[in-house]
Amino acid sequence: MGKPVPTYSELALEWLKFGFGRKEAKRSVMTYSYGSKQYGFREQIIEDVMRPLKRECSKSGKEFPFSYDDGFRASSYVARLLWDAVVDSVKRPAQLMDWLTASASKVAKTKYEMPDGSLQSLPVRWTTPLGFPVLQSYYNVTKHRVRSHMGGALIYLTLNEETDQICSRKSSQGMSPNWVHSCDAAHLQLSVARASEVGIDGEDGIESFSMIHDSFGCHAAELSKFSGVIKRSFVELYDTDDVVHSLYLELLTQLKPEDREDLDLPPAKGELDYMDTLLSMYSFA
Repeated sequence: MGKPVPTYSELALEWLKFGFGRKEAKRSVMTYSYGSKQYGFREQIIEDVMRPLKRECSKSGKEFPFSYDDGFRASSYVARLLWDAVVDSVKRPAQLMDWLTASASKVAKTKYEMPDGSLQSLPVRWTTPLGFPVLQSYYNVTKHRVRSHMGGALIYLTLNEETDQICSRKSSQGMSPNWVHSCDAAHLQLSVARASEVGIDGEDGIESFSMIHDSFGCHAAELSKFSGVIKRSFVELYDTDDVVHSLYLELLTQLKPEDREDLDLPPAKGELDYMDTLLSMYSFA
């Protein structure tokens, strides 16, 4: 007979003994806003915690600290708790993510008649706060199986070929992370533009940057100056435009007139005051 399936209490005791902190939770928490689901949390915990731990125990001869199925059930258990904690902590972002996903799905499923008489969906599009147009084009693919030979053996290869039809599933799944990324990119652009300008007091602007998506870098001597620019740019970006409402208006134009009433209004804003960013010591990485 195999090992008995552990109860939730037993799984909890195993995690308490092993420990579960920021290191174990960080990846799942960070990827939540990019569309990661509860099963994704589980897979990340298996990949980041269980598999390395299993290899370490195998090399050292230590006993694996989880008593059942290489930690799959323990990962599922803690992933559910982590998911509930994240959703409870970020209620407004969760509501906005759901709205972005549902809205993009409606747009991606809208069919327009083409000049040749065929019906076709169009890519979801929007404009960043700095006026940069974004086109999110995920297309369906068709699979072709190819028979070939390699080293005297018969093999089959599968080739994917894009069609001209929009994939509504990928469009809805990608909307939240892609829209957030585009806003982050706009903030990065504005920060560099403002930092490179000559200051009011005649102080030289910053000329050297090291930027990766939403990480900001410069020479150490200019760190304090750039930190202030980053915060002020963030406030400037979101003080001049209600980015969520602007997105709603853009998505509205991508629906047929008779379908526009089906597009829900964005969720109401919370109480976060982005002006507090100016006083924050650790606003950005």
